[in-house]
Amino acid sequence: NDQSGCTGDAQCQWREECHRRDGNNGGQCDGQCQGTFQNCTYDSTGQCQAALDCLMSQDGCGDDQACLAQCVGNVTDATAWTMLDSIFSCFRQCEQGQSCSDDCRAAVVRAGQSYGLRRCAALADRPAELECGGDPLASGSIAVVAGNRVAAQLTGANPYTLYTVGFLHDASMASYTALGVVGTDGSGNTAYAGLVCAVDNAADLASCSSGAAAAVAAPMGWYGRFVLHSRGPYRTAAPACYNTVASTCDSDPSHAFANPPTTNVSALLQFVTCSGCNISDSANNTNNTN
Repeated sequence: NDQSGCTGDAQCQWREECHRRDGNNGGQCDGQCQGTFQNCTYDSTGQCQAALDCLMSQDGCGDDQACLAQCVGNVTDATAWTMLDSIFSCFRQCEQGQSCSDDCRAAVVRAGQSYGLRRCAALADRPAELECGGDPLASGSIAVVAGNRVAAQLTGANPYTLYTVGFLHDASMASYTALGVVGTDGSGNTAYAGLVCAVDNAADLASCSSGAAAAVAAPMGWYGRFVLHSRGPYRTAAPACYNTVASTCDSDPSHAFANPPTTNVSALLQFVTCSGCNISDSANNTNNTN
């Protein structure tokens, strides 16, 4: 690999390898990988970056099963796997001459798979009846993690916001199935480990992070797309006020969310999964909260 000047810098090495795959002419592989080689920065455990450093330090490691197994053998964290898999997905697409386009392909839900999220408003082929919301998103994905549970990773979404995660079986909004909810923290990043939970209050949402029974099972074998609707703010920063049926500034997180469940699934849809891609949408980001 031509990785001159990249000694000790895995992100630089990754970029150069993608560039090499394009024949050093700055083609589609180079462009795709530019958007994914920083994904490990969203993994606070450091496992994703350590695996990437290992892979890029050994020429041809990605094509050597023993070397690959050695490099990823210590990755146990679900977020690390999600971020690392998004990089692998980009690499596989580059090798196959595919690109992450705006058509946002559907996919079959399988164990261990990760599906990148895009903002609904950025999609060129959305159904005519669909009304997109305006929540921001720097990057995100939905993954099927240990125990075939559904986990969401959001970065740069609206802070302290409750999102309903559902599944759209085909292009018709009539084929929608609600799965559960996920919340964000004060930075708009996934809170409580990102497990999608069938809960109706903030206390249960927090306890769900321990892998409680409320964490929803993935719809294994279904074909379609995961979709996220916003239910608005569910709390404030510390000292926390919870937005509940009892008060908009409730000190008791066990009271039910004031935000009603999503009923009109064609309205204010925020994020949609795209097969095989974990696409940074910062170029199309907005800060309104329609």
